[in-house]
Amino acid sequence: MQLTLELEDSFVDAIKKEFNTPNLKDALYTLYQSYKEKMSLEIIGQDDSDYEYILEAKKARQNGEKLYSIDEVLNDL
Repeated sequence: MQLTLELEDSFVDAIKKEFNTPNLKDALYTLYQSYKEKMSLEIIGQDDSDYEYILEAKKARQNGEKLYSIDEVLNDL
């Protein structure tokens, strides 16, 4: 199977420049790898700056506040 796309040279050049790669294939691969890393379940919640509510929940728990998970709420329903 083969996919054929018609892209303007300016778009291709912009993508190559953005990802600092010599060709479109490498740029798209870099984009794909970046997407995979950002969407990885293993990293979700590790960076509190991206998930302010996680930081707030951690602080609340440290202060002794009881916070419920979605699973606990669903079980109560």
